[in-house]
Amino acid sequence: MLKIGVLVKSVLDTEAKLISENGALKIVSGKIVCNPFDEFAIEESIRIKEKLGANVTAVSLNSTGREDELRYAMAMGADNSVLIKTDRDIVSPLKRAKVIYDVIKGEKFDLIISGREAIDDNFSATSQILANLLGYNVISEVIEERVEGNKIIAKRVLEESEETYELNLPAIITVRKGINNPRYPTLPNVMKSKKMPLKKIEVNVKGDDLSIYYEDKPQKSGAKILNGTYEEIADQLIAIMKNEFHVI
Repeated sequence: MLKIGVLVKSVLDTEAKLISENGALKIVSGKIVCNPFDEFAIEESIRIKEKLGANVTAVSLNSTGREDELRYAMAMGADNSVLIKTDRDIVSPLKRAKVIYDVIKGEKFDLIISGREAIDDNFSATSQILANLLGYNVISEVIEERVEGNKIIAKRVLEESEETYELNLPAIITVRKGINNPRYPTLPNVMKSKKMPLKKIEVNVKGDDLSIYYEDKPQKSGAKILNGTYEEIADQLIAIMKNEFHVI
């Protein structure tokens, strides 16, 4: 039976309001949700399970101990889940991948699926780095896949082309919007997921992480309307370019 791991991240929803305060982000309003691209990954893993038979494990990493997104994955159809609780937030995709690797390397997953990126940082790198650490084949931006024996055939869509690859398992794929339509968990499955066992592993993160400084963009002045004859407007425009933009 296939062993499938699916990476799930908790993120702020796209309607959240943020401000910068002393170089850090402060949440004014908004709620935590499952990363939308990871919902496609969960759905795809469950579809493989339903078609071929598989054991699906959802894996999430955070510093808060939040379980909601893992419970949601199990309500959709994942068999079990692993919460990696760190003692501090991790920004760096490399460090996130290393922590996940240390926890799951013994699981021997045949296939790991994740969303193409997280909407909070847009790094789109953790899964690729994890594949390198595990020694797995990897392909990103997958819009269609099928597992055949010990191989996966995956189609990816780029800006001006489509590419189809055949990879030996074990492998990691990242999926994009359009690969499927994620199901809504039924109420009985939601209630069942609340009682399902969840494995929690606490990790003390070592070493430095990325340091990001945030600041609000300065407010731009509105457009100026220049009046007068063509010659007068030309003189005004030259003065603005010279005195305000310093390009002349």
